Amino acid sequence: MSVRLFYALNDYRFVASDDEKFDLIVDIATDALAGVAEIAARLERYAGPA
Repeated sequence: MSVRLFYALNDYRFVASDDEKFDLIVDIATDALAGVAEIAARLERYAGPA
């Protein structure tokens, strides 16, 4: 929810399937993504035009 709001406030849309959203949350929670840079890179894939 907060990612969608952040994107909307910056004229982007969060474009990801339910499976991709789930995988992102699990990867963050289990430290599968090593730090902020990897999380940012993954989020960048889901940024679409507003």
